[in-house]
Amino acid sequence: MSNIFVTNNSDSPLKDGFAGVQYQFKVGETVEIPVEAAAHIFGYGNDNKELYLARLGWERVPLPSQKRAGGKILSVAA
Repeated sequence: MSNIFVTNNSDSPLKDGFAGVQYQFKVGETVEIPVEAAAHIFGYGNDNKELYLARLGWERVPLPSQKRAGGKILSVAA
C-alpha cells in the first residue's frame, strides 16, 4: 500500500474518513494518508473531481432551472 502527502491550504480544517479510519487535515499541516483514502476523499487519480468536491461541500451545484410553459395550448383533433 502506497501513501501520499496531503497539505490543507484552505481556510478551515477538514475531517473525513475511509475504511474505519478518521483523518484530520488541519489548516497548513501536511498529513500522510494511503492512496486509497486519498482516492475516496479527494478523488485522487480521477480526472473528474466534481463528485468529491460536492461531497466535501467545496462546490456548489446550481439548482435546476424552473420550467415555464408559454404560448398557446393546442388541442389534438379527435
